[in-house]
Amino acid sequence: MKFTIRDILWLAIVVAICLLWSLDRRSLAVAKAELKAQHLETERLKQASSFETDNYRAKQLADEKKLQRRLKEVAADDRSRTKDGLS
Repeated sequence: MKFTIRDILWLAIVVAICLLWSLDRRSLAVAKAELKAQHLETERLKQASSFETDNYRAKQLADEKKLQRRLKEVAADDRSRTKDGLS
């Protein structure tokens, strides 16, 4: 069996196409992995941000409750001073 130049060129074209296809698939897999890592990092940051926001809001509510208690104590103290002062 004799191979002609045309046969060798066809073989070279087929090998080149297969090689390029393989490289493309590999680069797609790498890009997919990078996107997945970015997505996971974004989700982690969203959760961390949400956690920080929740903590900040909880701290605000606790401070508001402390302030309300303190205001009630001051008001009660003022009432008792007023009653003591009038009597």
